[in-house]
Amino acid sequence: MNGLVVESTLENGYFLINRNWVKGDKVEIHFDMEPRTLKAHSAVEADRGKVAIEQGPVVYCAEWPDSDFSVLSVILNKKPEFTVENKPELLYGINMIHTYAQVLSYDTRGRLVAKDLKLKMIPYYACAHRRNGEMAVWLLNDLSSIRPVMPPTVASERSKASGEEYVGHF
Repeated sequence: MNGLVVESTLENGYFLINRNWVKGDKVEIHFDMEPRTLKAHSAVEADRGKVAIEQGPVVYCAEWPDSDFSVLSVILNKKPEFTVENKPELLYGINMIHTYAQVLSYDTRGRLVAKDLKLKMIPYYACAHRRNGEMAVWLLNDLSSIRPVMPPTVASERSKASGEEYVGHF
Protein backbone atom coordinates (compact mmCIF):
# COMPACT_ATOMS: atom_id res chain seq x y z
CA MET A 1 0.00 0.00 0.00
CA ASN A 2 1.61 3.21 -1.19
CA GLY A 3 4.86 1.28 -1.66
CA LEU A 4 4.81 -0.39 1.77
CA VAL A 5 4.04 -4.02 2.64
CA VAL A 6 0.73 -4.38 4.49
CA GLU A 7 0.15 -7.16 7.04
CA SER A 8 -3.35 -8.50 7.66
CA THR A 9 -5.37 -11.69 8.06
CA LEU A 10 -7.97 -13.18 5.81
CA GLU A 11 -11.57 -12.83 6.99
CA ASN A 12 -14.19 -14.83 5.14
CA GLY A 13 -11.89 -14.98 2.11
CA TYR A 14 -11.11 -11.25 2.10
CA PHE A 15 -7.81 -9.50 2.81
CA LEU A 16 -8.81 -6.47 4.85
CA ILE A 17 -6.95 -3.17 4.97
CA ASN A 18 -8.46 -1.01 7.68
CA ARG A 19 -7.41 2.64 7.39
CA ASN A 20 -8.63 6.11 6.64
CA TRP A 21 -8.34 6.24 2.87
CA VAL A 22 -7.14 9.41 1.17
CA LYS A 23 -7.18 10.47 -2.44
CA GLY A 24 -4.14 9.05 -4.26
CA ASP A 25 -3.76 5.92 -2.09
CA LYS A 26 -2.38 3.12 -4.21
CA VAL A 27 -2.76 -0.63 -3.55
CA GLU A 28 -0.57 -3.04 -5.53
CA ILE A 29 -1.39 -6.76 -5.48
CA HIS A 30 0.85 -9.57 -6.65
CA PHE A 31 -0.58 -13.05 -7.21
CA ASP A 32 1.93 -15.86 -7.62
CA MET A 33 1.02 -17.84 -10.70
CA GLU A 34 3.08 -21.01 -10.68
CA PRO A 35 2.90 -23.22 -13.78
CA ARG A 36 0.81 -26.34 -13.25
CA THR A 37 -0.50 -29.33 -15.19
CA LEU A 38 -4.13 -29.87 -16.08
CA LYS A 39 -5.06 -33.50 -16.75
CA ALA A 40 -7.24 -34.17 -19.80
CA HIS A 41 -10.62 -35.77 -19.14
CA SER A 42 -10.44 -39.51 -19.75
CA ALA A 43 -13.67 -39.41 -21.80
CA VAL A 44 -11.87 -37.39 -24.52
CA GLU A 45 -10.16 -40.22 -26.36
CA ALA A 46 -7.75 -38.03 -28.37
CA ASP A 47 -6.36 -36.45 -25.18
CA ARG A 48 -6.37 -39.49 -22.88
CA GLY A 49 -3.07 -39.76 -21.00
CA LYS A 50 -2.17 -36.14 -21.72
CA VAL A 51 -1.82 -32.93 -19.75
CA ALA A 52 -1.85 -29.23 -20.62
CA ILE A 53 0.32 -26.62 -18.92
CA GLU A 54 -1.21 -23.46 -17.45
CA GLN A 55 0.19 -20.45 -15.65
CA GLY A 56 -2.65 -18.54 -14.04
CA PRO A 57 -5.35 -18.27 -16.71
CA VAL A 58 -2.88 -18.71 -19.60
CA VAL A 59 -2.65 -22.06 -21.44
CA TYR A 60 0.74 -22.95 -22.95
CA CYS A 61 1.82 -24.99 -25.96
CA ALA A 62 4.98 -26.54 -27.37
CA GLU A 63 5.75 -25.27 -30.85
CA TRP A 64 8.25 -26.39 -33.51
CA PRO A 65 10.46 -23.23 -33.71
CA ASP A 66 11.56 -23.77 -30.11
CA SER A 67 12.43 -27.45 -30.60
CA ASP A 68 14.70 -29.64 -32.71
CA PHE A 69 12.40 -32.63 -32.19
CA SER A 70 8.76 -33.51 -32.83
CA VAL A 71 6.63 -31.78 -30.18
CA LEU A 72 3.91 -34.32 -30.97
CA SER A 73 6.03 -37.13 -29.46
CA VAL A 74 7.14 -35.42 -26.25
CA ILE A 75 6.52 -37.23 -22.97
CA LEU A 76 6.43 -35.05 -19.87
CA ASN A 77 7.73 -36.39 -16.59
CA LYS A 78 5.04 -37.64 -14.19
CA LYS A 79 5.83 -34.72 -11.87
CA PRO A 80 7.33 -32.03 -14.11
CA GLU A 81 9.24 -29.14 -12.59
CA PHE A 82 8.86 -25.82 -14.39
CA THR A 83 10.95 -22.68 -14.72
CA VAL A 84 9.58 -19.45 -16.16
CA GLU A 85 11.70 -17.15 -18.30
CA ASN A 86 10.60 -13.66 -19.30
CA LYS A 87 11.27 -13.15 -23.04
CA PRO A 88 10.51 -9.48 -23.86
CA GLU A 89 12.02 -9.82 -27.35
CA LEU A 90 9.92 -12.85 -28.38
CA LEU A 91 6.42 -12.42 -29.81
CA TYR A 92 6.02 -8.90 -28.33
CA GLY A 93 6.95 -10.13 -24.85
CA ILE A 94 5.96 -13.46 -23.32
CA ASN A 95 6.80 -15.77 -20.46
CA MET A 96 8.35 -18.99 -21.75
CA ILE A 97 8.02 -22.11 -19.60
CA HIS A 98 10.82 -24.72 -19.55
CA THR A 99 10.75 -28.29 -18.27
CA TYR A 100 12.65 -31.49 -18.84
CA ALA A 101 10.98 -34.25 -20.82
CA GLN A 102 11.74 -37.09 -23.23
CA VAL A 103 10.96 -37.88 -26.82
CA LEU A 104 10.67 -41.40 -28.14
CA SER A 105 11.65 -42.31 -31.67
CA TYR A 106 12.84 -45.23 -33.72
CA ASP A 107 16.47 -45.43 -34.75
CA THR A 108 17.60 -46.58 -38.20
CA ARG A 109 17.46 -50.23 -37.05
CA GLY A 110 13.85 -49.88 -35.88
CA ARG A 111 14.65 -49.86 -32.16
CA LEU A 112 12.76 -47.56 -29.82
CA VAL A 113 15.07 -44.97 -28.21
CA ALA A 114 14.40 -42.29 -25.61
CA LYS A 115 16.14 -38.92 -25.69
CA ASP A 116 16.18 -36.47 -22.78
CA LEU A 117 15.42 -32.89 -23.76
CA LYS A 118 14.50 -29.47 -22.49
CA LEU A 119 10.99 -28.54 -23.59
CA LYS A 120 10.16 -24.87 -24.17
CA MET A 121 6.54 -23.73 -24.18
CA ILE A 122 4.93 -20.44 -25.16
CA PRO A 123 1.46 -19.06 -24.44
CA TYR A 124 -1.09 -20.69 -26.72
CA TYR A 125 -2.38 -17.27 -27.83
CA ALA A 126 1.06 -16.59 -29.37
CA CYS A 127 1.33 -19.80 -31.43
CA ALA A 128 1.49 -19.97 -35.25
CA HIS A 129 3.14 -16.54 -35.62
CA ARG A 130 6.49 -17.92 -36.80
CA ARG A 131 5.56 -19.90 -39.92
CA ASN A 132 3.71 -23.21 -40.15
CA GLY A 133 4.76 -26.30 -38.22
CA GLU A 134 3.94 -28.64 -35.36
CA MET A 135 2.23 -27.40 -32.21
CA ALA A 136 0.80 -29.25 -29.20
CA VAL A 137 -1.25 -28.06 -26.23
CA TRP A 138 -1.96 -31.55 -24.87
CA LEU A 139 1.31 -33.32 -24.09
CA LEU A 140 1.81 -37.00 -23.25
CA ASN A 141 2.16 -37.77 -19.57
CA ASP A 142 1.23 -41.46 -19.66
CA LEU A 143 2.93 -44.18 -21.70
CA SER A 144 -0.42 -45.71 -22.65
CA SER A 145 -0.92 -42.94 -25.25
CA ILE A 146 2.56 -42.94 -26.74
CA ARG A 147 3.28 -42.07 -30.41
CA PRO A 148 7.00 -42.44 -31.18
CA VAL A 149 8.47 -40.52 -34.11
CA MET A 150 8.79 -42.83 -37.09
CA PRO A 151 12.11 -43.06 -38.94
CA PRO A 152 12.31 -40.87 -42.04
CA THR A 153 10.98 -42.27 -45.31
CA VAL A 154 11.36 -41.11 -48.91
CA ALA A 155 7.86 -39.59 -48.71
CA SER A 156 8.44 -37.73 -45.41
CA GLU A 157 11.77 -36.32 -46.61
CA ARG A 158 10.13 -35.11 -49.83
CA SER A 159 7.34 -33.30 -47.93
CA LYS A 160 9.95 -31.43 -45.85
CA ALA A 161 11.68 -30.24 -49.01
CA SER A 162 8.40 -28.95 -50.50
CA GLY A 163 7.29 -27.00 -47.39
CA GLU A 164 5.92 -27.93 -43.99
CA GLU A 165 2.22 -28.17 -43.29
CA TYR A 166 0.75 -26.82 -40.05
CA VAL A 167 0.08 -29.74 -37.76
CA GLY A 168 -1.51 -29.01 -34.39
CA HIS A 169 -2.88 -31.03 -31.51
CA PHE A 170 -5.22 -29.05 -29.31
